[in-house]
Amino acid sequence: MGKKPRRKVMVVTEEQQEAVDLIASGHTYAQVSRDLGIHINTLYKWRNKASFQYALLEKGHEAEKATDDMFNAYIQGRVDGLVMSAMEALDLVLRTGDSENARVAAAKYVLETFRTKDDNEDHGPKALKDIDELKKALRIV
Repeated sequence: MGKKPRRKVMVVTEEQQEAVDLIASGHTYAQVSRDLGIHINTLYKWRNKASFQYALLEKGHEAEKATDDMFNAYIQGRVDGLVMSAMEALDLVLRTGDSENARVAAAKYVLETFRTKDDNEDHGPKALKDIDELKKALRIV
């Protein structure tokens, strides 16, 4: 039997953990240096250590996830707003477009986007699916 590979233990000092906590909460290296009373170069040396990097990753994971969730909610809100604006613009063009061609093009777009493949099909789920597809298409715009 061969030897089991040694697991490297990632240990940080109490002071390093304080630095990790501050960095993860959004403090700059300069702020952390002042708050902990250490030279900024010390932080840069710690940053090169695997144990410090691991502690930052561990601590930062939760902060990054929260930030990602907030960003995704913001983006979804923006997309929903754009979809509503696009739908209002289509409605306006359909009802009061400057030219017959514009009204016909808008009507054709709406009909093609929301048509059903089978007249016997339940329109609820199909309409929801098409709204999601419209939202995805508008994200490109």
